[in-house]
Amino acid sequence: MTLMDLLTIAPAAAPSDPRPTPDGAALIAEMPEFPWLYLGEFSIGIGMRAKVRFSVERSTGELSLHRIRYDEGFGREPTLVAHFTEPAGGPTVWRPAWDGDRLSPGIEARARAIAR
Repeated sequence: MTLMDLLTIAPAAAPSDPRPTPDGAALIAEMPEFPWLYLGEFSIGIGMRAKVRFSVERSTGELSLHRIRYDEGFGREPTLVAHFTEPAGGPTVWRPAWDGDRLSPGIEARARAIAR
């Protein structure tokens, strides 16, 4: 199994995210679940003095694999934004809601700076 196989986005049987996609299914990255090591975080202002906090974590099972999660501060579990490898060994795999978002390139750049 390759690293890209581990990052395949597939429908989940039961939504793990409190905000499911419009078709009612949640999308999760299928991969063996290893503990994640917190590396750091950053915040981005989204207007009206509101900020979203992004955290960067490294997999303890595959040390080049990293993930970005965000927390809007509503007391919920942080939500997956993307997976990437550092050093870059392939494309960043974004959740559909973040794929192509105007904030994504800046989020990825800041996350990679933390991962290095």
